[in-house]
Amino acid sequence: MRPLILPTLLLLIAVTIYGQSGRLSLTTKITDQQYCATDYTDMAMLHLSLRLTYTNDSAQPLILYKGSDLIYYVLVAADSERILAKQYESNIHVGWVTSGPSALPEAGQPGKEFIVLQTGESFQTTGSVNVIPVALEPRNQLLKSGQHVMQVVVETWPTDEAQLEPLRKKWERFGYLWGANVRSQPMPLIVEAQPKLVECK
Repeated sequence: MRPLILPTLLLLIAVTIYGQSGRLSLTTKITDQQYCATDYTDMAMLHLSLRLTYTNDSAQPLILYKGSDLIYYVLVAADSERILAKQYESNIHVGWVTSGPSALPEAGQPGKEFIVLQTGESFQTTGSVNVIPVALEPRNQLLKSGQHVMQVVVETWPTDEAQLEPLRKKWERFGYLWGANVRSQPMPLIVEAQPKLVECK
């Protein structure tokens, strides 16, 4: 799969989170951070590898697609108060072109593609963010060095939404089939003032 990068800086974009029965929370942790050189001397592209942890905070079992790792919104703000108020420094949409399944097997129970999370249980996977432009010079209007907070929005349903409701009804004795996009909790992000630049693919 490969991302189509559609940056929209300093733009407030409403992200639709479909109504769900119960609650699935998402926390993120940076496991690797690189600054990739570009064709411009006053900017770099920040690449992050993330650990994604989903936790069932509801009172019922939740069925989650294990491939819930496509990050398609990246939101950065100066602090937690501003990010919750949608006062973003960077608001970046990533459109993915995937070769994922066109349809999921409609078996009588969730297959190996899914995990059933009981109340309080968690599931970890990994994701990546390769589209954050950062400033290398003060006059540049991109994301400046210093402390920030970041959220991501992850797509959790891999195929046609028309298949979601029939499977949800078929599997309801095992739990509630989750199909909504999930926005992570705010996470600290430190942008270095003089980062070491690397050549990235």
